[in-house]
Amino acid sequence: MRQLIGYLPENLVLYEKADGARIPSSLSAGIRADKLARRQIDTELEQFGLQAKQNILIREYSFGMKKRIGLIAALLCEPEILILDEPLNGLDVETIALMRARIQQLHERGKTIIFSSHIMDFVRAGRRTCRYLERGLIAADGTPESLREQANAQTAISKMSSSNFSKGEN
Repeated sequence: MRQLIGYLPENLVLYEKADGARIPSSLSAGIRADKLARRQIDTELEQFGLQAKQNILIREYSFGMKKRIGLIAALLCEPEILILDEPLNGLDVETIALMRARIQQLHERGKTIIFSSHIMDFVRAGRRTCRYLERGLIAADGTPESLREQANAQTAISKMSSSNFSKGEN
């Protein structure tokens, strides 16, 4: 199963006494040949701007750098399913753009990407099917645009109802 799924949790916990080059392999590359994994880790570290800091202990990394290491680990095995929980927290604009491009590449290759985010601009840019969950159940389903229309309509209805209620009409 580890070969099929890449996962980046919202609250990422990393081994503080390991360096940046070892973390991705300890989280996901153990399922691949060492030489191949090492080359891919080097490529990913370079793409995510961490190659120069790969020998520094994780405890010295900023929150955003730790998040990038987690992304590398999640992407490393070319997963069939990529699960990203609030992946944008702590990331700079360049890393967000890189992540958006990588998600698009995976999508074009037929991979499934599941991510939770409160940043709707990122969601809308993907133009994918979205599901809005409320208390663990699907409350709305559709494209980002249709979900926005549903939310706007619901807000308008709520405002009208509360306005009528305050006037004593309900």
